[in-house]
Amino acid sequence: MKTLLLFLLALVTCSSLLAQNPELFENTWYLERLSIDNTDVFPPSNSEVPHVDAIFEVNGETNQFWSTVCESLSGTMVFDNSNDQFSYLELYQSLCGGCTDADNADFESTYFQFYFNNSANPFTYAINDVENDDKQLIVTGENGNQAFYRNTVLSNAVFSETFFSVYPNPVSETLFIISENNAIQNVSVFAINGQLTFSEKGNTQHLDVSALSNGLYFIRVASEQGTSVQKFIKH
Repeated sequence: MKTLLLFLLALVTCSSLLAQNPELFENTWYLERLSIDNTDVFPPSNSEVPHVDAIFEVNGETNQFWSTVCESLSGTMVFDNSNDQFSYLELYQSLCGGCTDADNADFESTYFQFYFNNSANPFTYAINDVENDDKQLIVTGENGNQAFYRNTVLSNAVFSETFFSVYPNPVSETLFIISENNAIQNVSVFAINGQLTFSEKGNTQHLDVSALSNGLYFIRVASEQGTSVQKFIKH
C-alpha cells in the first residue's frame, strides 16, 4: 500500500510538471508592449535600450525570472500548473545606476511596476502561435494589466543589439569583453540581488571572476555610445 501511494504521488507530480508549458523556458522573450489601464505603452528601442528581454529558467529545483531595461528585475517563482499561473516568492530590482535617458527611465519604472504592483497575487500566462511561426507570451496581472512578449525581436531600430559581448559564458575564471569601435569607460558586475560585486574604470578587456560564487550575474558596460547590461553565469 505504501508503495502504491508513493507511485500515485509521483504520477500526480509528473503530471503537474508536464502541464507546465515548456515553451516558457525554451525561449528568450522580447517585450512588444504593455497594456496599462487599457492604454498601450511601447518599449524604447535605442542605443541605451535596444530591446527589453525576459527569461524564465529552471535552475535545479528553483524557477527563476529576470528581465532587463537598464537595470534588471529578477526573482524566484512557483507555478500553479492547473491554472497556467505563477507567483513570485521574491522579486527585486538591481541597482545598476539606472537609465541616462529620461524616456527610458520612465518606461523602466512603468515596466517594473507592472510586476511589483501585482507581485502579491498570481500572474496568468498564455503562449499563442502568431504569424511567421513566432510565439507570443501574454502575462496578465491580477489588476488586468498585461505584458505582451514575442520570441523574436520586431524592432526595426538602428540599434538592434547591445554594443558589447562577453565570452566564455558560462565562465569559470576569465571573462573577456568585446566592444568593437566603442572604447569602454566603466565595467560593473552585479549579483542577481542587485549587489555590486566589483567595478573597474577604463577600457577593460577582461575580468577575473574566479573569486565569484557560482551563479547568475549582470555585467554593465558604459561607453560613449551609452550603457548596456548583459547576463553571464559563473560556474
